[in-house]
Amino acid sequence: MNTKLIAVLALILTLLIGVVVGLLSARIFLRPDHPFDGRPPGRFMMNEEFFMRRLEHVIEPTDEQRDSVLVILSAHSDRFIDLHERQFERATLLMDSLMQELESVLTEEQLQRFKEHMEDRRPKRQHRGRFGGR
Repeated sequence: MNTKLIAVLALILTLLIGVVVGLLSARIFLRPDHPFDGRPPGRFMMNEEFFMRRLEHVIEPTDEQRDSVLVILSAHSDRFIDLHERQFERATLLMDSLMQELESVLTEEQLQRFKEHMEDRRPKRQHRGRFGGR
């Protein structure tokens, strides 16, 4: 065999190994039973179903415990959801105030960089925290 053919075959083999490793990794790390699957993109909205499903996933109650655990979680879900929404509203107001003050000082280029930075951070910030974190 000539060296060009060997080089091409080695490159193709390396590519195929990378694809196989990637697929296997995706199956391991992107489990279909993960509680975040199926949520719509964009702003994270906590609701009772998500709250209960996420905590049930964390707790992993036995069959005997499941009904009692779900009753307890349901009794507390409204307060946590309300807290989450109020926190989001306050953060939005604070960010609007910050932007308003910065707009009077920064150049267009600086404002654009700041906005892009905040957009880049958004997915990380949305799911951080005690009940929304990964």
